Amino acid sequence: MPQSHALLQSYKEVKKNPNSVIKALTQKDIRYLRTNLNRRSKTTDLDSTNKKLDQETALFRKTTKRIETQQSKAVASVASSLGKSVESLSSKHKILKMAVDGLAQFKESAKVSIKSMAQDIKHNLTKIKSVESGLGTLSQSHTSLALQNLVTHNELDSLLRANKSKLDNMAASFYEAISTTDATVTDAASFTPDDGHATLITVFVEGVKSDKSQAAGYLFSGVFRRDGSTTTQVGTTERLVEKEDDAAWHADFTTSDAAIVVQVTGKAATDISWNVYGSAA
Repeated sequence: MPQSHALLQSYKEVKKNPNSVIKALTQKDIRYLRTNLNRRSKTTDLDSTNKKLDQETALFRKTTKRIETQQSKAVASVASSLGKSVESLSSKHKILKMAVDGLAQFKESAKVSIKSMAQDIKHNLTKIKSVESGLGTLSQSHTSLALQNLVTHNELDSLLRANKSKLDNMAASFYEAISTTDATVTDAASFTPDDGHATLITVFVEGVKSDKSQAAGYLFSGVFRRDGSTTTQVGTTERLVEKEDDAAWHADFTTSDAAIVVQVTGKAATDISWNVYGSAA
């Protein structure tokens, strides 16, 4: 048996029965045992250290893997957020483009509307000038008739009386003044044309609030025909001028049996003075 093994066996025996065995050991044997025991202790410590290193290595690898997993998740989250941001920007770009296109269409539509309004205004101004010209010509015609025939006032009066019906139908004028205090539709003036005739009637209506803070003016015309006790409007009213401070105010034509009636509409709790000037031919 080798010496080291024998000594180890002796050491074991010493541990079991130190008093009986230790007396047999020499000083040399004791030194040898101490040396080998120190080596075994160092070997055990090294094994323990290696085991700890293995545990630390395993923990390091586990930690590294966890960090890599977290990094992967973070990168995926950032990529997803960037993707959503890009989609949001794209959507906003589309909305902005739609708004710009809509603005361009509105601008073009506004141009067309303004052009149409300008044409309507020009057309209405032409009609007004035509009406004014017709009234002026009618007045000149009456004056010329008196001068050419050199008739006296009495003779002219007799002539007018004799031809009243014809002259009334050709160019009759009327005027009425009324007041309103509410929004009730009110008859302001009326004119009855001759039976069997067509009549062109032009009316100017002005309305002024009692404190002079608001006003309105209307110029409109219409064509009517009378058949017995019934007068009917031909087509619709031609509204040449319609200006008002309050859109609730209004003036228009209607008919009542054989009469052509001009009606006005005021406003609740508002005192309005109305003047109606009409000419029929």
